[in-house]
Amino acid sequence: MILFPEELKTKREDVGGKTLSLAKLLEYGFSVPKFVAVPANEIQKLFVTGAEINKVAVEKLVQEIVTKFPCEKYAVRSSALIEDSKDKSYAGQFTTEIDQRKEDLEQAIAKVITQAYEFLSGEMSKFSLIVQEYITADYAGVLFTRNPLGGREMVLEYVEGIGEELVSGKKNAQKSKFYWGQRDIKSKLPGICTVMEQFKKTEEIFGCPQDVEWCISANEWHFLQSRPITTISQKDYEEYLFADSVLPKTQNFIFEKTEISEIASRPTEITKDLLKFIYSADGPINNVYKKHKIKFISGDFLKIFGNELYVDREQEIKTLLPSYSYYSKDFKPHFASISGLFTTILNFVRLNLISLDKYPALKMKIEERLKSVFDDSETLGVRVKNFLHDYELIFEINLLAEKAIKRLENMMKNQPISCSEILAHQCRLLHIDAKKLVGNCLEMSDESRFMIVKEPKENPASKEDFSKWFNGLSKIKQDFYNHSIYFAQNYNELREHGRWLTVKHISHIRAKLLAMAEKKNFKDPRSIYFASFEELKQDNFTETKCGEKKAKYLESNKYSLPSRLVSQYSEAEEVLLSVSPGIAEGVLVDSTNLDQPGKKILFTKNLSPDLTEYFSKIEGILSENGGLLSHLAIMARENNVPVITNFQLDNTDIFLGDYVTIDAIKGVVYKEKK
Repeated sequence: MILFPEELKTKREDVGGKTLSLAKLLEYGFSVPKFVAVPANEIQKLFVTGAEINKVAVEKLVQEIVTKFPCEKYAVRSSALIEDSKDKSYAGQFTTEIDQRKEDLEQAIAKVITQAYEFLSGEMSKFSLIVQEYITADYAGVLFTRNPLGGREMVLEYVEGIGEELVSGKKNAQKSKFYWGQRDIKSKLPGICTVMEQFKKTEEIFGCPQDVEWCISANEWHFLQSRPITTISQKDYEEYLFADSVLPKTQNFIFEKTEISEIASRPTEITKDLLKFIYSADGPINNVYKKHKIKFISGDFLKIFGNELYVDREQEIKTLLPSYSYYSKDFKPHFASISGLFTTILNFVRLNLISLDKYPALKMKIEERLKSVFDDSETLGVRVKNFLHDYELIFEINLLAEKAIKRLENMMKNQPISCSEILAHQCRLLHIDAKKLVGNCLEMSDESRFMIVKEPKENPASKEDFSKWFNGLSKIKQDFYNHSIYFAQNYNELREHGRWLTVKHISHIRAKLLAMAEKKNFKDPRSIYFASFEELKQDNFTETKCGEKKAKYLESNKYSLPSRLVSQYSEAEEVLLSVSPGIAEGVLVDSTNLDQPGKKILFTKNLSPDLTEYFSKIEGILSENGGLLSHLAIMARENNVPVITNFQLDNTDIFLGDYVTIDAIKGVVYKEKK
C-alpha cells in the first residue's frame, strides 16, 4: 500500500508533485526527512461511500506504516496530483498534521483525507499522501529562490520553532533578501552561506524558480518540500538567469541606467565607439572639464549587458571624486578614502565655482551650429571629428543645465510648487529646418521620425498656480528666486537644442555610413551600423561580418533588465519623481497596447526621446528611469503630458491593465477601485 522513495522511480502515476520533488531532492543528496507515499489509488480505498471513512482500511494503512516505517513522531502531508505544478501551487489549501505519535496517526490521516475530499469534491483520484518523519525544529521557514513578487533576488523568511506557525500566518517571520552572487549574507541561521548553494541547486534540478520549505534541527538543515513559484513567467526567469551569468561574481558593483542610457539605450557597434570617443582621455568631456580647471580621470564606466547600456556608478563617481564611493548599505555616494583626496576637494570647489552666466554666449553658439549647413562631401572621419568638436558645446550646456536645475530643486524643496511646474511654465524653443534630421538620440540605428515641438501648449492651471505662488512672495524673495528660475528655464531649453544638434550630426554620419554600405552593394545597408569605427576607417568591413554581429545583437535584444543592478540587495525605497506636472488617468499599458480605445497611461523603462510619437495616444507616462533633465521630460513639459519617474512596477500592487491615476504634482500614483 505504501511506497518508499526508491520505488517512485517506476511508480509515479498516482503520486503528486510534492512527493516526486522530495524523491528527486533525495536522489541529488539533499537532507530530506524520511518519508513514505500513499498513492491515490490506495487513498480511494480509505472511503466506504461518499465521504465516509473506511476505518478498517485506515487501521490497516497505519499498521503498515508503523511496521515498515517506524518513527518516534510523524507528519502527515498532502500531495495532491494537482498540487505544486508550474501553473498552480495550491499552497495551504490542504490540511497538514504534524507532531503525531503513532497512536494518533489514524486520526491524523482521517482528518487530512476528509478535508481533501471536501476540497476536491470527492475526486480522490487526484489526491495522494506523504507520511514523513517529524523533526522538531529549532528554526523553520521558506526560501524563495526568486522573489515571487518580481525580482531576481532570493527571499528568506523564518521563525524560531516549527514552520507551521510561519506558513499559517500565526507568527511574523524574520525576513531578508539577497542576490545570488551576494557574499556577505548576514543571518543568525547556522551555515547559511553553505546551504545557499543547495537552494540554488533546486532551480537547476527542477528547471524553474522554487519555493522551498525547510527546517533546522541541531544545526542541520532539512528540506521539507520544493514547489515551483507560479508567479514568475518563463521570460522573467530567463532574464534573471542571464543577469546572473553576466554580472561580476567576486566583486561589489552598482550598475544603473542613467540619462546616458536614454540617449543610446541599446547601442549598436558604431554607437558604442562614439560613446568611447566622447568619454576618452582626450575626448570632449575631458576638454570641457579641463576648460573649467577640473581634473577628469577617464575610466571605463560604460557597461553593456544584453545590449542595454548601464553606467558603473562606482567608476563614474571616481572620474571626478576619487575619494568617494557608492558601496554602502543604501548605495548612496559618500566619502570613503583619503586616496585622491586633494583631487576630490579641488574638483568639489571648482565644480561649485562654475558660473551659469555663460548662457547668452552658449545660446548664440548652438543656434549658429544648428543653422549651419553640413558639407555632404566630408569623409566619415571628418564627420565624426566635427561631431566630437560640437559635443564639447553640447556637454557644457548639459553640465550647466544640471547645475542650474539642481540649484532650483534645492530651493524648491519646502515650497508648494514643484520644480517641474516651474520648468513647464516657460518655453521659447527655436524653429529649425528639420528636413534632414532623422532619429531622436545618439543611437545610429534610431531612424524614427525626428520629434520637435514647434508650438508648446500652455497649461493655464499650472501658470495660475505659479503666479499665485510667486506673487505671494515678498519682493526680496522674488528677486532671490528669479535668478535661479531664469537659469533653470533657459538652460532647460538649451539642453533640448543640444539634442537637436546631436541628432543633426548623427543624421550626417548615418547618411555617410549608408552610402558606404551601398557602395559595397550591401543587401541590407543598415547592417553597417554593426561595424566598428576602426573597421570602417581601414575599409575592413563586409556585409557578412556585419550581419553576423547584427544577428548576435538581435538575439540579446530579447532581454529587458532592471534599471539598477547591484551586488547587494537594498530595501531603499525609490521616491517617485514628478518630471512633468499635471494629473492624468487611464489604463496602464506598454507600447504594444497603445491602439486600444479609451484613456491610457504609458508605462516604460526609459524616457527615450522617441516616445513623443505616442503623445497623441496617451494621457501620461510612468517610467522606471529618468529625471528632470531627460529630453523626453523636457518635451513632455512642453506638451502638458504628466510624467512620473522612479516607478518600479514590480514593487507595487499595480499591474498593466489596471486603471490608474497619476498626480505628477504631488508625485503619487494610485489604482482605481473596480
